[in-house]
Amino acid sequence: MKKIPKQEYTTELKEKAVKQVKMVKSIGLVAKELGLVENKHCATG
Repeated sequence: MKKIPKQEYTTELKEKAVKQVKMVKSIGLVAKELGLVENKHCATG
């Protein structure tokens, strides 16, 4: 099984995602809009 390289994201993209989620958008919707994959096993907080 091949390992998939870990994706690295810019601070700008991370801040944009957080801002959109705080505007009451779902994480899944924000991930889709930004072209990301929603990780249902990620830690939040």
